[in-house]
Amino acid sequence: MPLSRSPMRLDTELTLAAAAVAPTMSRSVADQITHWARIGRELESSPDISPGRVQDVLKGVRRYDDLPPLEQAVVRAAWNERISQRRAGLRLDLKFASRGVRYAEADSAGNVVLREPPPRVARPVRRRKSSRRRLATQLRMRSRKTLPCAGLRPWVARLGRGASNYE
Repeated sequence: MPLSRSPMRLDTELTLAAAAVAPTMSRSVADQITHWARIGRELESSPDISPGRVQDVLKGVRRYDDLPPLEQAVVRAAWNERISQRRAGLRLDLKFASRGVRYAEADSAGNVVLREPPPRVARPVRRRKSSRRRLATQLRMRSRKTLPCAGLRPWVARLGRGASNYE
């Protein structure tokens, strides 16, 4: 049976995994992916493995312990894949650094390494105008504009000079 070579978009992680395994199995990357697809097809059509029961466990509807050993192996493989994806997306070092938290981790040799948060940089303090100066500035700006009622102009001028007891 001739193979159909139609272009497809594949997940980068799947392609990299196939590229790592293919030379050890004397296959090309495309042949390795095809091989994995055939294995998946056989698993789904196998009478020993029920994809429905496996999906129920993965959804949390069915108990893992109620599955036969082959289905448990499929569930464990799915769980490992999910855990790997979540761990790859975690950047706890960035979260700890942004919160200024000290933490410990193991290096590649298994030694405990304490990580200190980066020193906080003090931001320059901006001085705000005092409320009295700000009010005076606002009143000056308003007095330059044309007011809708000519009778208000003296009031604005008096407020700008600091007069507060007008009745």
